[in-house]
Amino acid sequence: WATIDGGDTFIKTQALDLIDVRLHPTNPEWFLASGNSNGCTSNNAVGTDKAEKYCYRKLYVTKNSGRTFTPIRNYVVQYEWAPEADGNEDLVYATVHSVQEGNQKFGFWDQFVDFVATTDYFSTVKVVVEYGNRFIFGEHNYVFVAAVNPHHETSVNLMITRDAGMNKKFLKAKLPVEVLEHSYTILDTSEGSVFLHVNHNIQSGGTSTGNVYISDASGTSYSLSLPFNHRDKGGKCDFEKVEGLEGIYLANFVDVDDKDKEAITSEQPETTVGEQKMSRKNHGPAKDKAKIKTVITFDKGGIWSYLNAPKVDARGDPTNCKGGGDSGCHLHLHGITDAFGPFYSLESATGIIMATGSLGNHLHDRLGEINTYLSRDAGLTWKEVAKGSHIYEYGDHGGLIVMAFDEGPTDHILYTWDEGRTWNPLKISDFKFEIENVIIEPSATSLHFVVYGYRSDNDGILISLDFASLHQSECKGIDAAGTPESDYEFWSPSDGRMNGQCLMGHKVKYTRRKQDAQCYNPEEVERMEDIEHCVCTEEDFECDYGFARSVQGGPCERIKTPDGEDPSKPPETCNRFYTVTQGYRRVAGDTC
Repeated sequence: WATIDGGDTFIKTQALDLIDVRLHPTNPEWFLASGNSNGCTSNNAVGTDKAEKYCYRKLYVTKNSGRTFTPIRNYVVQYEWAPEADGNEDLVYATVHSVQEGNQKFGFWDQFVDFVATTDYFSTVKVVVEYGNRFIFGEHNYVFVAAVNPHHETSVNLMITRDAGMNKKFLKAKLPVEVLEHSYTILDTSEGSVFLHVNHNIQSGGTSTGNVYISDASGTSYSLSLPFNHRDKGGKCDFEKVEGLEGIYLANFVDVDDKDKEAITSEQPETTVGEQKMSRKNHGPAKDKAKIKTVITFDKGGIWSYLNAPKVDARGDPTNCKGGGDSGCHLHLHGITDAFGPFYSLESATGIIMATGSLGNHLHDRLGEINTYLSRDAGLTWKEVAKGSHIYEYGDHGGLIVMAFDEGPTDHILYTWDEGRTWNPLKISDFKFEIENVIIEPSATSLHFVVYGYRSDNDGILISLDFASLHQSECKGIDAAGTPESDYEFWSPSDGRMNGQCLMGHKVKYTRRKQDAQCYNPEEVERMEDIEHCVCTEEDFECDYGFARSVQGGPCERIKTPDGEDPSKPPETCNRFYTVTQGYRRVAGDTC
């Protein structure tokens, strides 16, 4: 069934066994859809249709909301409509098998798959990247394609372009390592450069890791930002941007023993080039014992630092958790690879982050050791807001936060109107039930939440929460922020060093509701204003290609690269003079 009027009426579509759909970016009645051939079902009578005695993926197109479908290609792996910027509404990109016979292999790298483009629904096809198996579109016109190495089929190369249109020119990502690349996760492209997680199949204590690299402005030349980033076998990585703010990211890494740093396993790699997505789920079995630690960067991966532990816990008792480098006591948080609430931020809740985690030398995953934390200054300082693990959601630009205990059955939630300073219980059910999640509309600016979960008999339960009647007055004084009469304040993110507020080469101030203002924020967007550009410091630079520094900073030092390139030697063609890198390059997007 399909609807083009918001669900007022529905159209019965052509009866097909579909498994996936891609909506057109501008034409609401156009979509691509795929399904399996009859040969993929165990009860298929072999010989009734010779063309479908084999199992393969079929691709269809419709331009009338599914009333009729036209088959356009068999043996398809992946497909997408072209982004609107490419300028052709009929342009389709896909990865397809070059040989259309036999059973299609699913879930494996394959040298007989190519990344192709077509404007006439496969009447004619252009091979854009030979051996291209998987692809993804990023922000700023980025297109990433994972291409199989035909001489080593479990190894892949990442091809990248920012060109618009069908005639894209792809360049191979230039990584400063000689280790085989098995799969990729595109972590972030929101600020022009690329954070890329590469699975080199390095493991420690049964825990999967990979290296995070940061690109230059072109997206093709990479330097190491964070080694041994924690990941799961599906390609999800503990790496998140603090939404709405420039250059601030949280990540988890595994403190790997020296003997494990060269251990490259022969595990079958994932067959995806994936884009990082937020995931929140219920608790599962505990992970293998690995020393997972949380770090934060305020300069887009140039330098990573441990999190400052809160001085007191949720009861007001001293935590006695003091820093001291790698072996000291810090706050460590769960990411999206975990079964607990991950670090979570939204653009509409400026500077606010919530997470579950523990204090100590590394992250714990046992119930009873995990508590819930909040930061309202983008991760610089943290407060323990509740004992135990909770799931959480923001409303009213972060002015209203709802959280629920998720370690067992409960009949109430907790909410705060002052960004975690005080929490109020609210009974929402006459019986206890397991709360799976708390959700809100995508902008997270309203006062309406939905809590869902299940009872002991596994029946689902859905509860709507409306906080609109609790605070009727609107916040006042948006144009006089920072004055005693206004409900709004100015805030500038800071890394806490040198008593300054320069991040990414400039000072920025945001207008947001005061923490203790008892009012509803009617503003639709967060106000941001540049103050001034700053003089460059070490924090404005990352290591250039062929150089690397330790996780917590230090000088960029020369490392061996796959091409063996010596940056101090003259180029083969030299016209009077040439430049020699000192091992540093300014962070892409930095304005110092």
